[in-house]
Amino acid sequence: MPVRTAQSIKVTLALQSSSSSDGSDSSDDFFLEICTISILLSERKVKRHRLRVAWEDHATILRHEKQFEAKYHMQYESFMNLAKLLEPNLSQDSSKSLNSCDQPAICHHHILGLTIRWPSGGSCHDI
Repeated sequence: MPVRTAQSIKVTLALQSSSSSDGSDSSDDFFLEICTISILLSERKVKRHRLRVAWEDHATILRHEKQFEAKYHMQYESFMNLAKLLEPNLSQDSSKSLNSCDQPAICHHHILGLTIRWPSGGSCHDI
């Protein structure tokens, strides 16, 4: 059985009250009420937009702090070679990302980094 939210209960009550009236409302008014309720319920919530870290900045900081090999389990040069080999398979559709969050798609370096770090125990807070 689906979970009923407060909005769905309000809609149900509104529909019941309009259908149990004395019959003076026309079907056009009832249709207009249904359309209005459906438009009100279909409004999207505002998305949160997070700033993305540029790969070059991220890699430079990790290399400067001598943390790149510890985080990615390989040398920087090896990582970049692997990213170059896998780039055609890891590329994303930028238009979908721009439509969704007004930002370019995640670069293939980040996708590869996530793929390496998550299964090896990387925290979701520092990936």
